[in-house]
Amino acid sequence: MIEKNLNLIRNIAWSYHKTNPAIEFDDLFSEGCVAYLEAEKNFNPNCGIKETSYIWMCIQSHLNNITKRENKINQWLSPVIFEELFQESIYSLEDTPYSYQPEKCLMAKEAYAMLFNTLSPMAQELVESIQNGLGGYLPMDTPKLCRGAIKDALREQGWSWANIWETFREIKGALA
Repeated sequence: MIEKNLNLIRNIAWSYHKTNPAIEFDDLFSEGCVAYLEAEKNFNPNCGIKETSYIWMCIQSHLNNITKRENKINQWLSPVIFEELFQESIYSLEDTPYSYQPEKCLMAKEAYAMLFNTLSPMAQELVESIQNGLGGYLPMDTPKLCRGAIKDALREQGWSWANIWETFREIKGALA
């Protein structure tokens, strides 16, 4: 029966590969096949749901767990990547390894200051509070969780929903 549903597994694996290109398609497809076999074994026809719907949900759930685990692993590796990008931006590899170029650092600070000064006072307050950590942990693994944590912290400070979303839109527009 798995031969009959290979296209279903392939489509689900491909959709996860498009959103998580760091994970190989073949790995996602093989994990989808494993999830398919488990779902087929555990399916109960008396539960009132079609078998293909149940299998689809099981494959998606399994691939969600895989991608979450991979994203957590990649999150621990990300500080190294940021450090490399930082070094490439203000250090020159032409003269000697990692010779400091203060003009690049100064240009980055000036660009940030120009961008910051174009924001409204509320947006500036939001950027400053994010830089200070909002008094707690910001979950940086997914943007949605990070925005949620920021939104909750701002609500605790007395910001209205309209002000929060208007400020988010302003910052997003300034960064675009």
